[in-house]
Amino acid sequence: MDRLLGMRVFVRVVERGSFARAAQDLDLSATQASAHVADLERRLGTKLLNRTTRKVSVTADGRAYYDRAARILRDIEDAENEVSSRQGVLRGTLRVDAPPLFARAVLIPALPAFLGAHPGLTLDLRLRDQLSDLVGEGIDCAIRVAKLADSSLVARRLGGTRLVTLAAPEYLASKPAPRTPEELAGHNCIGFRLAHLGAAAPWLFRRAGERVVIEPKGNLMCDTGEAHLAAAIAGVGVIQTLSIVTMGLVGSGRLVTLLDDWSSAGPPMSLVYAPGKPVPAKIRAFADFVLSVCPSVPT
Repeated sequence: MDRLLGMRVFVRVVERGSFARAAQDLDLSATQASAHVADLERRLGTKLLNRTTRKVSVTADGRAYYDRAARILRDIEDAENEVSSRQGVLRGTLRVDAPPLFARAVLIPALPAFLGAHPGLTLDLRLRDQLSDLVGEGIDCAIRVAKLADSSLVARRLGGTRLVTLAAPEYLASKPAPRTPEELAGHNCIGFRLAHLGAAAPWLFRRAGERVVIEPKGNLMCDTGEAHLAAAIAGVGVIQTLSIVTMGLVGSGRLVTLLDDWSSAGPPMSLVYAPGKPVPAKIRAFADFVLSVCPSVPT
């Protein structure tokens, strides 16, 4: 059997956690996918996967082989893309990690134009609030809305953000809107738990040289941006989040901004990817696209 196809099937089984799902992705039958991996194991003389009727898990040898095989397949894809891009054509799969709220509010509404311009490209969009391991997880690039820690990754700045404080009209119907950050002590403030702190992110306010930091207090804390925003829309209480993910909700009247004269700069937005020369054409094209759709935010 074709060695490269066997490698591709094995990598997809590991990533999808299932022979059936991997086979579907590759337009094979589950029996064919299993045969390709079995042939690969015979050639290598080792077991790569543990199979049961309910679960597929990777052996130690399988994990080591996966890391190298996934890298080889990405290099082949990059080489093909580099040649195709000289003809103005992008092909293959671009794996992108992005925060769910940013993707919903900014990225996804603009995708038809990007994907329409590159019909040979498949976008594998992975949405999560937690930071990912790009190299370890085989991700091509990631959108980060955070102050970046020192790392070997290359970062392309996309712009700034602003923090806004909001609540639903239904919530404010029973409580007067706060006039100062200190008056938030009388409100139900919905916290957003930061994984690296294990606690709610502090709320920051600035006005004419003044700086106020508030620890949000309330009866709800969330660990995903989607839940955090949904709770505010439902009228549970007050939140502080990024203006770029709430502009549509404010415009439709579902949320109301509070303490507008106490706005503050938020974390920067960046596109990060692993170093390498040349930068794959699909990453360059995606970076240009994201930069074009990110709203200009004064900081």
